[in-house]
Amino acid sequence: MHTCRTRTLIEEVPTDGHSPMKFLCDDGNLYYCKYRIRSNAIELDFLAYEVISHTILRTLNLPTPDVALVEVQAGSYRPDQLLANRRFIKPGIICFGSRALSHADLVRQTEAICSTRAFKRLLNPTDLIRLAVFDLWTDNIDRGRAFEGGYNYNLLRVPHEGKIQFVAFDNAFTFGGENGLRIFNPDWPLLPQNRLFNSPYYKAVVKHITPSRRFTVANDCLSLCYERGKQAIYTAFASLPPSWGTPPSLRARMVDFLLNDQRRIAIQTLLNQSIPF
Repeated sequence: MHTCRTRTLIEEVPTDGHSPMKFLCDDGNLYYCKYRIRSNAIELDFLAYEVISHTILRTLNLPTPDVALVEVQAGSYRPDQLLANRRFIKPGIICFGSRALSHADLVRQTEAICSTRAFKRLLNPTDLIRLAVFDLWTDNIDRGRAFEGGYNYNLLRVPHEGKIQFVAFDNAFTFGGENGLRIFNPDWPLLPQNRLFNSPYYKAVVKHITPSRRFTVANDCLSLCYERGKQAIYTAFASLPPSWGTPPSLRARMVDFLLNDQRRIAIQTLLNQSIPF
């Protein structure tokens, strides 16, 4: 896994999650860097989730930003520049870094319209269906989450080859998010609420795709998850830094969770029900 060191802190981004720090690093790239902001040390599992999700997304050929292990360097920031991260960020800390993409635009929380003209500008609209499958499979509780005033999509629209490409980012709340830390298991119910496939923008885009095509894309992606998931998890775990304290048992628990046959049936049922909306 790519590694780099911080040079200059650009800003701490206020969010309701990890409040990532935007650093210019010694490889010349900008990264949004996450560590932990609360006293509970097992929150570092979220960083492992990010690495594992990135590896799986790339294995599924789904666009997601390049990532790196970013070592914080003395002199690259001032403590008074940090609010949420001040307590735990120190020289030598290894953060999870997601590389900033040029000219990227967030899918906004209030968006629920995609005209035929706008749809034709999309490079990879069927990737929304694949992401919905990924999110169900990994129990991502954040993408598609409704809150007062809109929806959280954790999706970027990035110019690419004259069109607009969807890119998925911020996958920390997979495996049940905070409520699932070190206790997620295959017996948990798979709930349809706050899922990408039920969000307004998702429906506005995929309505331009025929139901038969949606069905094929969703089922092909789910099959690929089960074919490639185990190896992707093993590959990701080999790159996790020891300082994060990821429990050795987590790898086997993730494999058991993701490859469980009953969960596959439940996911398949939800996907089939979502097709003819």
